[in-house]
Amino acid sequence: MADRGTNGSVPPAFGGDELGLQRLADVEPRAVDWIWRPRLPRGKLVDISGDPDLGKSTMGLDLVARVTRGGVMPDGTQVCVANVLLLSAEDDAADTIVPRLQAAGADLRRVSIPRCVVTGEEPPRAPQFPDDAKWLEQLIRERHVALVILDPLEAFLSESVKTHTNHLVRRALAPLAGVAERTGACIVLGRHLTKQSGGRALYRAQGSIGIIAAARVGLLVAPDREDEARRVLAIVKCNLIGEAEKVSLAFRLVPDVVLASDGREIDVPTVRWEGETDLRADDLLAVPTPPETDGQRQAGDFLRETLARATTPQAGVPAGELKAAAGREGINAKTLERAKARLGVRHTRPQGFQGAWLWYWPEDAR
Repeated sequence: MADRGTNGSVPPAFGGDELGLQRLADVEPRAVDWIWRPRLPRGKLVDISGDPDLGKSTMGLDLVARVTRGGVMPDGTQVCVANVLLLSAEDDAADTIVPRLQAAGADLRRVSIPRCVVTGEEPPRAPQFPDDAKWLEQLIRERHVALVILDPLEAFLSESVKTHTNHLVRRALAPLAGVAERTGACIVLGRHLTKQSGGRALYRAQGSIGIIAAARVGLLVAPDREDEARRVLAIVKCNLIGEAEKVSLAFRLVPDVVLASDGREIDVPTVRWEGETDLRADDLLAVPTPPETDGQRQAGDFLRETLARATTPQAGVPAGELKAAAGREGINAKTLERAKARLGVRHTRPQGFQGAWLWYWPEDAR
């Protein structure tokens, strides 16, 4: 039911152009276009993170090569031929980027590296954002670019942007998101992971959470713990698809050789894709559970045997008695407490504040 004004009348609908407002009745719904579904959407920002020396950049160049030649993506998806802008602050074009792209079979005529910003108003300088968003938009339009890679993102942000300050990051990325939306280009933002371990993948990349919040897709490159030579490309975030499509892909880096212009050999890594894996982003970054020691195993067995019949609070065993009996078996109190927490043993004080703590093993923890 429509809200009514103070006089009981229905307020008028918005006009076609009032105070800079966009009336949603004038917006035509459209589906998302993709370079590679569900990882590289057109017209959006994509965040990709990973530790150094794991092959994130090499994997990215493999994808660039497939885009430039209109090849098949690692999951079998056919991709249309497109041009790419590559902004890299860590790898040299002559001895790293070009040899790796050659090994991956790229059409090098479709890849450009903007070395500097040329506007005609000031001396040429390195690109920085959000200051150079208009320059980037012009370049994308003039060169018919579908994919832009900034790696790492931090190297291309203006000095005024503090990457750990949420509102500054969001303001810096909003113009880039606008460029992507207006041009239909996919803009990829590369980041490294923090040194902390564990935690959700969503929070592990360096910088503010505002970075991945601004991106429509978040990707992670991380090693498979059971096979350190195997890498996994996982989806951290994507609000454009359903959960069933958030599939991880495994790959390995394999050695290859290309020839330099003087005939010498250049050793380069290339990517060999190995198909889907059940590993997800949070699984890849989770802290592994340390193996159980002999002392921990002994403490667990002791609790299982001692509390076998203590399956209710009323049947619980006093903590003091347990620790004394464990001590006679050579189990110290700290090890016993850790075993209690690991196995899900509970405690209670049914006789009031002055009563003894009772340990018991409920049915759902046995």
